[in-house]
Amino acid sequence: MIPAISGTKGGNTESLTPVELAELLRYLDKQPERYAAIAKAFLYFGGQRLRQLVSVPWDGVSDDVLVLLDAKGRKDSAWEHLLPITLRLKEVMQPLLHTRLG
Repeated sequence: MIPAISGTKGGNTESLTPVELAELLRYLDKQPERYAAIAKAFLYFGGQRLRQLVSVPWDGVSDDVLVLLDAKGRKDSAWEHLLPITLRLKEVMQPLLHTRLG
């Protein structure tokens, strides 16, 4: 549902200002619960690659950690990249963790 952004192969290191981030979070609070949870999880996981996050199967998600497979161009030698699930992330992801769809 999210269209590709052109010119992002090299990465974008620009950060949102506190005002922009607050505006984005207020906007997300007005979205359907699952959509808001997905978008906020990306934010709270702090800049992880979207493609890696969306490809994590549910069995890669526990109460405390999310396990990414990180290949960075070397698919034959991918390794586990562990992301802690903090209390705040558990709150944000609750609508997703409850039903575990998709």
